[in-house]
Amino acid sequence: AEGKLVLAEDSDQETREIVGCGNALPPHNIKIVAPESGLELEDGNVAEIWFSGPSVATGYWELPETSSEVFNQTPVKRSSSEANTCINYLRTGDLGVIWDGELFVTGRMKDLIIFCGRNFYPQDIEMSAANAHPSIRPNAIAAFSCIEDDKERLVVVTEIEREYLRSIDPIKVKEVLRQQILLDHEINVDDIVLLKPYKIPMTSSGKIQRRLTKKQYEENTLESILITQEKIEKPFTPVTSAIGLILHKIWCTTLNKNKIGGDDNFFELGGNSLNAIEIIAEMRLQINEINIDTNEFFEYPTIDTLSAYIELQIAHNNSKKLALNTEKKRTIKI
Repeated sequence: AEGKLVLAEDSDQETREIVGCGNALPPHNIKIVAPESGLELEDGNVAEIWFSGPSVATGYWELPETSSEVFNQTPVKRSSSEANTCINYLRTGDLGVIWDGELFVTGRMKDLIIFCGRNFYPQDIEMSAANAHPSIRPNAIAAFSCIEDDKERLVVVTEIEREYLRSIDPIKVKEVLRQQILLDHEINVDDIVLLKPYKIPMTSSGKIQRRLTKKQYEENTLESILITQEKIEKPFTPVTSAIGLILHKIWCTTLNKNKIGGDDNFFELGGNSLNAIEIIAEMRLQINEINIDTNEFFEYPTIDTLSAYIELQIAHNNSKKLALNTEKKRTIKI
């Protein structure tokens, strides 16, 4: 997320595994280079992989300008005291890191998703989506970002397994998918598109074509399923319970909404992990005797379900207090 590799301790809970690719055999060489400045970076930094050696081609056929930009680059040394040998490097377009002399590839530079200064690899988001619901085809998912109204939006396009096409609730699938990605990456998905099997663009070797998928999404040419069901407007459900009315006011203020129905989903309202933390903090100030974390909040993503859970929690706490007071009365000495 921050462009650095840090080895995990045995006690660390949230870790990721990346696979080493070995090192370059002489006279070949590998550099990790900041793509904007061309500066060679120290080991442990994630940036573009540059490669040189006799096995590298001299350029593209009859494309001299592109060849110069991609094949004939020389990295800027970290220190002015280092010898700057004029060796031409190939800019691979891949992102990676060198650790203990070994190369670890982390992703493609053009596919990188950047939100709030953090780097997200689409394959990580796609893996979370694949694990979110059994109806989602695991190797037919594309995550990418696009700009709409000067705002960067995260989009996930996924195929649905054929046996689930007639039985799934598309709203529920999207809700679960959003929740899983938010839990795993603390990032909110702005739009989810569900497709029939074999409708997402792929290469002949079976790789997802994220940029072509993005292009079709922006041109509105993806063959989305269940459009008619999604366009049906559900009736507004007003909030009626005492706890629910408190939550309604907090949610409207935090999410900048005029009104929110009791069954309106937090994720579909545009809520993210930061909103959730703000709402939980305000709930603890206004409602006594509750102790809710973000996982519980995401498990009950509507005002109705969350208020019912809070009411049960309060009732449980009160019953424990009553039992404790009764026990004290039974054991008092005079």
